[in-house]
Amino acid sequence: MSYRENNFVEKTIFALSTPLGKSGIAVIRISGAHAKEAVRNLGYTKRFVARYATLIELFTFSNPKKHIDSAIIIYFEAPNSFTGEDVIELQVHGSIAVIKELLDELGQMDFLRPAEAGEFTKQAFINGKLDMIRVEALSELIHAETKVQKNIALRQFSGQLENLYEKWRLLLIDIISSLEPFIDFPDEYIPTDEVQKSITKLFDLKHSIKKHVERSRNVELIRHGINIVIVGPPNAGKSTLINLLTHNDVSIVSDTPGTTRDVVHAQREINGIKVNFSDTAGLRKTTDIIENDGIHRTKLVSQKAEIIILIFDINNICVDKIHDTILTAKTNTHARSIIILNKSDLLDTISLKKNTYRIIEILKQINYSIDTNHIIVTSIKEIGSFDKIMIKLREIIAHYGISENEDLITSLRQIISLKNAIKYMDEFTMETSLDLSIQNLRYAAYELEYVSGKNITIEEITDQLFRKFCIGK
Repeated sequence: MSYRENNFVEKTIFALSTPLGKSGIAVIRISGAHAKEAVRNLGYTKRFVARYATLIELFTFSNPKKHIDSAIIIYFEAPNSFTGEDVIELQVHGSIAVIKELLDELGQMDFLRPAEAGEFTKQAFINGKLDMIRVEALSELIHAETKVQKNIALRQFSGQLENLYEKWRLLLIDIISSLEPFIDFPDEYIPTDEVQKSITKLFDLKHSIKKHVERSRNVELIRHGINIVIVGPPNAGKSTLINLLTHNDVSIVSDTPGTTRDVVHAQREINGIKVNFSDTAGLRKTTDIIENDGIHRTKLVSQKAEIIILIFDINNICVDKIHDTILTAKTNTHARSIIILNKSDLLDTISLKKNTYRIIEILKQINYSIDTNHIIVTSIKEIGSFDKIMIKLREIIAHYGISENEDLITSLRQIISLKNAIKYMDEFTMETSLDLSIQNLRYAAYELEYVSGKNITIEEITDQLFRKFCIGK
């Protein structure tokens, strides 16, 4: 490391830890050996008392008589701080002018430098205050938008995943230690019972890790949300439906066919999970170039959906339009479906039953399999339609088995390491050299260490993780 790089690292860092903007309070964080000196330069003369809030007056570094603001100072003494270093937090008024002036004054002190993105958390990792699992959990917590995302991140941050992986690592080391004595005596009799016990333990451990990875298969749904696409012919009620489900006028409602020509997106939370709704262009044959492009986009977004809502006007049955809609839905064989037969308020009871039966027969003719419990006959303009549809959506979302009370993996890095550990354990066999075979178990143990970040360098993780954090964290 060059002198310049070493000097850059050793300097005490500072940053605004709250968003820049008008607010009641803004927090500026300072971390490092010169944190106390920095505050002394701003006019602080009292004794530093750890974890004690003190009201002070701040003055400029260049002119000790020029008042900046009144502030609350809290001092966290090393190593009992977030970063493991001396940390000072200044709570000032959330004025943009106050914040900028204070940051400018700190920037004039040659022993300070502005923190990079995620650098406070990086220092916590370097100083052993956080392991990689907790760092990743903190990143997930910062970016959490839903209850499930938040609770899963909190469970990870509490250390439950770390404890689980460490338990597995120690068990694997125990298995290795029970087999290693036989390496030095290859010509001696190897007791089958003892070896079999170790192999059974290894099988059980591998099974536990596999189940853990499989339970985390929905990690992308937790992070990015469940995609729900609304498809159907023009004027079936797609735009009205997305406005109803999101409680927001995100899509233009019109009696003119072909009004929606692009995909309209909106989000909400269902069962504590982020849900991404997409309203799409009506499916029909048209010579309009722009509308055709919209229909093409409908087909593309439908292929990426977890749930497809097919909506038809029960008052106006057109076999061709139903066929076009079903064919679009059938391009996604993994999606779950709901069918809404809309505008039921325009028909009498007999006509309603007749048209419902007719649509079900059309679905059978084109081999579109759907649970009849997922066919909803309603008028989405009437009170009660929202509850009917939401009940079905909640049921389907529950089938994905996303639970906030599980220790799920939300990090691709962790998943890769655990899969590598499984691969190495799969390669263990008593049919080859025991020394070479046990080496695979050592590699597996290394992968379990890597999950917690115990055997990785700062350079390996800086670009991949810490830059995802905001400045001041």
